[in-house]
Amino acid sequence: MGPSGSGKSTLLDCLAGRSPQNVDVSGELAVNGHAAHLAYGKAAYVAQDDLLMGTLTVRETLTYAARIRVPGLSSAQRKELVDDLLAELGMTKAADTFIGDWSLRGISGGQKRRVSIGVELVARPSILFLDEPTSGLDSAAAYFVMAAIRRLAARGKTVLTVIHQPPSEVFELFSTLLLLSEGRTVYFGAAGHAVELFRSAGLSPPPGQAHSDFFLHAINRCVRRPAAPPPRRPAPLHPQAASVPHALPSRAATLSASSTRATATTATLAARRGPP
Repeated sequence: MGPSGSGKSTLLDCLAGRSPQNVDVSGELAVNGHAAHLAYGKAAYVAQDDLLMGTLTVRETLTYAARIRVPGLSSAQRKELVDDLLAELGMTKAADTFIGDWSLRGISGGQKRRVSIGVELVARPSILFLDEPTSGLDSAAAYFVMAAIRRLAARGKTVLTVIHQPPSEVFELFSTLLLLSEGRTVYFGAAGHAVELFRSAGLSPPPGQAHSDFFLHAINRCVRRPAAPPPRRPAPLHPQAASVPHALPSRAATLSASSTRATATTATLAARRGPP
């Protein structure tokens, strides 16, 4: 986890053996302490984009994937594999629903993401790489996707996923956390103990703020922190304000003079008219 441009996807691609040609990779990749090359069947990679055919149902999509990726299975074994995947991903009720596209109504975005994961799981890999599986999903859909992935991890699969800014309920599903900033490791260890590192450095999350949001704000060096506003000073009294109390008697005198002129004018008119 880390802010944009911190190297999350690049690291995931290097671990999965998908690094671009213009990226130099050094060091040794080890699985369970032994040097290994992640070949097809041992590891699977789920990209950010869902590349699915909209005119197929969920069951048909997984069945075709099983035919291509596991060709040695019988029809009964293939059906059992697909049914198990549907149950693991929570897609049994939507198994006969179209994937959908711009002209055909189908499953939701979160369900499409789960189907994309299922397409990679048909080969039964022991390691699963996911590049931002919750990208573009709301908090509820993101939780259902990550809860399905969590169930896979509980059944013995090693799951490595890149995630940008997860909701608090999604963050609690992770057991191990790697924080990156500008390509460097900030923290690597138990997800629940990360906040202790920041507190020891004098950085504590504000009350009510999710730990995942706090971590990203604390390690994001690309955004300049706004300077603290200077202390407010009482505004000086306007020069004209001091003269207002002195102007009140003058205004009262003017009103009195006007009233006197009005009385004199009335007396003059009465004198011209004479007695009734």
